[in-house]
Amino acid sequence: MTQGKSEVQTGNLKVPNFNNTEIAFRGKSKEDLNRAYWLFKIISSNFLTKVGPGLTNSAIKMGLPVIPLIKKTIFAQFCGGRR
Repeated sequence: MTQGKSEVQTGNLKVPNFNNTEIAFRGKSKEDLNRAYWLFKIISSNFLTKVGPGLTNSAIKMGLPVIPLIKKTIFAQFCGGRR
């Protein structure tokens, strides 16, 4: 972990200090961090990112309950709200 201020002064503008991981992740639970870790690990797989969309669309067409899984993982990680 990098210690330091939560903001850095750049001219007249204060910007977040992205080097301070303690501040960046203090609002996340261990469960949130583990979920994010595994999601990014899966996304980094070239094979899964190539076949994933087709498999997901097929699963949705077959009526499998994948939308709640998408909302709990991908949507929760990359989108701020629910609509």
